[in-house]
Amino acid sequence: MSEMQFVQWQVKEGAGYLTFKRPPVNVINIALLHELLSALEMAAKEKTLRVLVLRSEGKMFSAGVDVADHTADKVNEMITLFDRVCTSLLDFPTPTLAAVQGHALGGGCELALCCDLIVAVESANFGQPEIKLAVVAPIAALRMPALIGYRRAAELL
Repeated sequence: MSEMQFVQWQVKEGAGYLTFKRPPVNVINIALLHELLSALEMAAKEKTLRVLVLRSEGKMFSAGVDVADHTADKVNEMITLFDRVCTSLLDFPTPTLAAVQGHALGGGCELALCCDLIVAVESANFGQPEIKLAVVAPIAALRMPALIGYRRAAELL
């Protein structure tokens, strides 16, 4: 595979690391989703893998999806790719872990929720700011209540 611009893939002592490389806030655009999907496909074939860690460079895990990719001509591709990435994480053959620092907002929060385990620094924040714009966060709405309870999920959603 050619060098990726927005995602770094590496294996070290049985742990696979997928790192977002769009600092400082790691906004998720269509190009990043293509690279993340390719990296997940590569990682799933890695026979020595015991755990897959999703992490990021910069001060935030992710500020969510790029609003520039929510235009009429791009939104279907964005949603389709995001769904494929989430399905790949949920069905991944080894345990997955999201290592969260800073904020995990919107799509970034949803990607973390698709991992088997989230490890976060004490100052980390999770949220779905798109709710204020009357945009539904379907993955968060499905996964968050089971993970943190309905009351706490309702506060975040």
